Formats: sequence, C-alpha cells, structure tokens
Amino acid sequence: MGQDILLESNVIRHFIIKDKQERYLNFISDNAKRKKFIAELAHFKDLNFSKFNKISSAIEYNVKQRIGGIKECYVISENAHIDTKRIAIDLALSQTIGYGMGTLLVFGNAEFVYYEGEEKNDRWLTK
Repeated sequence: MGQDILLESNVIRHFIIKDKQERYLNFISDNAKRKKFIAELAHFKDLNFSKFNKISSAIEYNVKQRIGGIKECYVISENAHIDTKRIAIDLALSQTIGYGMGTLLVFGNAEFVYYEGEEKNDRWLTK
C-alpha cells in the first residue's frame, strides 16, 4: 500500500478550489511537502463547498446511502494510523467520526468524498 498520488490528484482536481489546486498538487508530489497538505486538513477551507452537502446527523447512514455498494475507501488524514490506507468503510468511519482530526475519505476513483474537520459538526459529503 502507501500513498496513491493519482487518486489524491483526482481529489484535488475535483474537490478543491481552483486557486489552490496547483499548490496542493505540489505538496502531494513529495512526502515531506505532503505533511503541509495533511496539516491543513484540520481547518480545511479550500474545499469547493459548492460540491458538498453539510451533514450533522446519521453520518454513517448518509455516507453509506451516498456511496452505494462501495466496500472500502482510501484515506487522507491527520490520523497517521489510517492515512494513505485503503480500509473498509465501517473501520474508516469509526476511526474518523468524532476523532477531531482532519480527514478525507475517498470512495471509488474520487466519485465521492467525505470530509471531517477538527471542529464539532464540520462534516461534509459530496453531492
């Protein structure tokens, strides 16, 4: 396993505001720089929020309804235990929801993304 640069690039190109895309693509191209990208996830303001719906309740249900039959996801996270791993949806959600660490769960080839920030109820799911 390990970092999936192509998938992370898809996330950046599809779900991050245009003005910041090149910056983040540069960050993920180098392991040392990638830490800068991960550090920003806690209070991430560069998502293109027009492509997301805020969710505050029934999080697991909402995510599973949205992603259909997808069984695993790729994780981009401040949580080093799950960052850059492909893991089962239930495990990913249980180690993300309420942990207070900036995390992006990427489903499929970045067709769907769930973001959770550090702040309470800072949870977003792609439309």
